[in-house]
Amino acid sequence: MRTSSVTEEQSALHRRNDMICDNFTGQPTGERVQPMNTRNAEASHLTTKKAQHVTPTAKFEAETQSPSRRGRRRPDPLAGFWDHEIVPMLKGAPALRPISVYRELRARHPQIRPGVRRTLERRIRAWQTLNDPSPDVVFLQLPSPDRRLPPPQVAFSLLRAAHQGILQLPDLPAHARAHKSISDILNRCKSGTLAKRNKALLALAVVCGLPLGYLAEYPVASERSLYRWKGLFIASGFLALMETVPREKLRFKDASVANAIFNILHEPPGLHGFHRTNWRQVDLHAALKNTGTNVSIWTIRRVVRANKYQWRKAKVVLTSNDPEYRTKVDNIKRILSTLRDDERFFSIDEYGPFTVRLMTGRKLCAPDQFPFVPQWQKGRGTIILTGALELRTNQITRFYSEKKNTNEMIKLVELLRRQYGAMKTVYISWDAAGWHASKALDARVEFMNGWAMHDQAPTIELAPLPSRAQFLNVIESVFSGMSRAVIQNSNFEDASKAKEAIDRYLADRNRFYGSHPKRAGRKIWKLERCQAAFQEENNCKDPRCR
Repeated sequence: MRTSSVTEEQSALHRRNDMICDNFTGQPTGERVQPMNTRNAEASHLTTKKAQHVTPTAKFEAETQSPSRRGRRRPDPLAGFWDHEIVPMLKGAPALRPISVYRELRARHPQIRPGVRRTLERRIRAWQTLNDPSPDVVFLQLPSPDRRLPPPQVAFSLLRAAHQGILQLPDLPAHARAHKSISDILNRCKSGTLAKRNKALLALAVVCGLPLGYLAEYPVASERSLYRWKGLFIASGFLALMETVPREKLRFKDASVANAIFNILHEPPGLHGFHRTNWRQVDLHAALKNTGTNVSIWTIRRVVRANKYQWRKAKVVLTSNDPEYRTKVDNIKRILSTLRDDERFFSIDEYGPFTVRLMTGRKLCAPDQFPFVPQWQKGRGTIILTGALELRTNQITRFYSEKKNTNEMIKLVELLRRQYGAMKTVYISWDAAGWHASKALDARVEFMNGWAMHDQAPTIELAPLPSRAQFLNVIESVFSGMSRAVIQNSNFEDASKAKEAIDRYLADRNRFYGSHPKRAGRKIWKLERCQAAFQEENNCKDPRCR
C-alpha cells in the first residue's frame, strides 16, 4: 500500500516538473518526446530537462552574452530627448556637469521621473569620454557653475609654471587675460618674498577660477589664510593684497606672555602630565593652554629665541670631590716652583689593561672604503703599561705589569730610586687609586728612606693628587698621545708586537726630548692632549683614548 502511494507521488512530481519546463521552453505538452524505457535513455532525458530548466536571470545573461543580443526589455526613458536635446547641450558646452543637464531636462519636461538621473549620468560620462576636448582646452573656456572643474594636474601645472616664471598670457583663459592686474600678478608669482609669491598665486587662482583646495594641496598656505586673502583680493584688489601689514603688537614681545612661557618652562614636564625630562614645543603649547594662556607655537619659538635660549648638550666634566683638593694642589705647585737641579718630580700611572685586537679609530679613507670593526673578537693578549714621567727632563720610565697592585708600585719606586741614584730627592705624584695609597707602600717607602743615606740613594717624597683628579695627572696626556699614535686603528698579531710598537714610540719620544729638553706639547708632538706640565686648567685625561 505504501509502495503504490510513493509511486503516485513521484509521478505527480514528474508531471509538475514537465509543466514547468513547458512553460519556460514554450513547447506544448503533447509534442514532448516520450522517455525511453532504458536506464541510459532516462538519464539522458533528465539531463535534457535540467538543461531546459533555467532561471530567467541565467537565460537573460546567456542571451546578452550571445552574438545576437536581444533588445531592451523596457522602453528607453531618454529615447525622445538624447539626440535632439541632450547631445546638442553637451556639444555646445564641453565638460558640462551631468547634474546641470538633469536639472535643465526636468525643467523642460516635468514628466521625466527622478529615477532617470543615474541613467543620464552614465550616458553623459560615456559620451564625454569619447567627445570632450582635452582638459587644457576646457580650462581656457569661460568659467561657469555648470562646468566641471579642471583636474588637479592642470591646476598644478599652471601654478608651477607661474612660480617658475614661464607662464605666458596666451596660456590663460580669456577672462583671466582681461583682468586689469594680470600682468602684476604674473610678475609677483616669480619674484619677491615667499609670502608675496604665495599671495600672487592665490590671486592667479581666483582670476582663473581654480578652487582654493588645489592651492592648499600645492601647497601655498592653509585654507584659512587662503580664504582670508581671497576676501581681501575680491574686496580691495591686488595691490591691497600685496601690501605688507605692519604688526605693531607682536605677542612674543609682550612681557606677560614671556613670563607665562618661562614660568612653565622652568618647571619639570612631569608636573603637567608629560612623562619626559625636557620640554618640547608642542608640550609647552599644551601646558600653556591648560593654564589659560593661548599662544601659538610660533610665538613660543620667538620668545625662546629672543631670550637667547639654545639647545646645548651637557658635557661630561671630570671633577674632584676631595675636601683637601686645594691643599694638595698647592703643595704640588710649591714643590714644582722650588724644584732644584738635584731633585726630580715624577707623574706615575698605569695604561690599561687593554686587549690586543682590531682596534677602532679615525682614519683617512677612499670614497668607496668604509672601515668597520667586528663587535665580537677573540683577544690576542692583554697589556698593562706602568710608567713614570719626569717633568723636568720629560723622560718616560716604564715596564709591563701583569696586574695593578701595590707590588708593581713598589717595583716602580725601587726602579726610579736606582735609576736616579745621584739625585737628592725624588718626588712621586699619583692619583688616589687604592694600590697607590696602601699602607704596605707607605711602609716600604719609609723603609727605603731609612736606608737612603746608607745606600747613597735619594729620599722618596710622596705628593699625591686629590681624589678623582686624574685630569691633573700629567702622564695621562702622554698615554693619550701614545694611544692615538700606536693603539688606535691597530691590528697586532699578538701582545709582543704591540709592546714592540709601544716601546719604539716611547723610545723615540725619550730620544727627542733628550736632545731637545723642552716640554712636550701639541707644538712638537701634535698628538698629546695638552702640554706635559702640571697646570690646574689642564685636562690631561682623554676618555676617548683610554
